[in-house]
Amino acid sequence: KQYGTWVSPIYNILNYNVLNGGGDELYGVEPLSYYIKNLCLNFNYVALLAICFPAFSSLLVMEDTTSTTSTTTTKQQQARLQKRNEVTLRILLSPLFLWFVVVLPRPHKEERFLYPIYPLLCLGAAVTVDKVWNVLASTTNTTSRRTKTDGTTSSPSQQYQRTKLIGGTLLLLPSCLLSISRTMALSKYYTAPLLVYAQLPFQQAEQEETKEGRNQLVCTCGEWYRFPSSYYLPQGYELGFLPSTFHGQLPQPFTKYGSKKESLAIQTGTFNDVNMEETDRYVSSISECSYVVELVHDDYYNKDDETKDDDTTIPECLEYMNVMNKKNPKHKQWTSIASFPYLDASQTRTLHRMFYIPGWHEYGIQDGSIKYNSYILYENPNL
Repeated sequence: KQYGTWVSPIYNILNYNVLNGGGDELYGVEPLSYYIKNLCLNFNYVALLAICFPAFSSLLVMEDTTSTTSTTTTKQQQARLQKRNEVTLRILLSPLFLWFVVVLPRPHKEERFLYPIYPLLCLGAAVTVDKVWNVLASTTNTTSRRTKTDGTTSSPSQQYQRTKLIGGTLLLLPSCLLSISRTMALSKYYTAPLLVYAQLPFQQAEQEETKEGRNQLVCTCGEWYRFPSSYYLPQGYELGFLPSTFHGQLPQPFTKYGSKKESLAIQTGTFNDVNMEETDRYVSSISECSYVVELVHDDYYNKDDETKDDDTTIPECLEYMNVMNKKNPKHKQWTSIASFPYLDASQTRTLHRMFYIPGWHEYGIQDGSIKYNSYILYENPNL
């Protein structure tokens, strides 16, 4: 129940994006290759193994029955069990391909749209590896008894499971290493927004006496979409938006009643379903902001003052600061209180963007194939 009315989120999503003629293209359009690249980056060849499941499921069902792991069951019982397992696996993995049918044709694509199928990708890859290994085992003589060094013999089941474990580990180990490297890359390259907003509680602790009783505005311009969550804002702090080159509809904060009916009476601002700009989202002036968050290219700091004034690529929030300082020359200058490196993807080579490898990364910084910018938290000393 939302705002006093019963609603179905699933129906609303389908109605807005599909049944009502489509509306998601208003938020950006990407080609099909966008999802292919994301799956390759986040799951490497494991994604391919998962997608290949239907082919192996139909082609290798008979070969699987030859991999006998029990001497007490008959071949007919094994066949019935195998058939039942195949049906169960197909039911479990069917949402993976149904999800592809739903999201792939949509013009607006985001990585988060693939999150629901990540567990199914792992399951599908595991099943495919299992089936491939069963076929390899059936085509080689791995089910015969082997004599151990102590004179005893190992059963076919023990030998099969042992070689299967070793083979599966060797097959998936490169994927694990690639995934670790990718995770380290994401953590090192792109966590600057999280680290910047995480500084606000420390600022609150230092200034709770001097700024007590007044809400603090944390403002941003074009970097609004990298704001992680309101959970990063301490009590008494609010997010504010300053005009930028983005002219779509910006988010609207919840009231103290959340999505209850009482919010309708006090909710300010207007909404639309065509992603049109709503100017009531903006803060009237940067002078109202206690803090500003901005991504600043390092090249900007290497320019002299005259060049900075004429630079058309100056970060938008810094431009507002400069205008404010010129109008009020007696005011104190904005001060940078926290800064963290943020990878400049447009100036960094592809392999360096994809993975993080210690040593190779540091060498890339030295030879110029990797470039960072600065994600900065500014404080307004005049408030």
